[in-house]
Amino acid sequence: MRLLTYFFILISTLGCAQDNWVTLEKEDFSISYPSSLNIDDSGKEGTQFILTTDKDGEDDNFIENVNLSTQKVGAVTFDEYIKKMEREVSGIAKIIEKKKLEINGNKCYSLKMKATQNGVDAIFLQHFYIENQKAYVLTFSSEAKVYDDYYDEMNRVLRSFEIK
Repeated sequence: MRLLTYFFILISTLGCAQDNWVTLEKEDFSISYPSSLNIDDSGKEGTQFILTTDKDGEDDNFIENVNLSTQKVGAVTFDEYIKKMEREVSGIAKIIEKKKLEINGNKCYSLKMKATQNGVDAIFLQHFYIENQKAYVLTFSSEAKVYDDYYDEMNRVLRSFEIK
């Protein structure tokens, strides 16, 4: 019995050690992500941050990523903003799924779409938030053929996002 208890403690400890996540804290938001992702919070391409995976090999031409962009939207309502974003997106991508959620106490609109980017079929999962007349657009971008491989971990990243 002691050996069995020791075994379960060892497995639990190893499992926790592999779950090495860090949190990016900013003035108006926070997000947690695996330490295996690379972070660029320099503001590149108008983002608040970009989290990227490593290349899977020389033939990997699409780096999976999560990024956050923000914009001041004024006194627009959540539903007005959703309609606007759907119109904009429908011109460049096929909407696969859309739904309203509540994540960490904030209203969120989730939009999953498919598009071809630089000759690569890609899937984008976006979460939209409106808070204090500011839109937060959190996007997970993945090559379509590996989307399912990354989904669980990247969805956990998206769901860790909190507006302060």
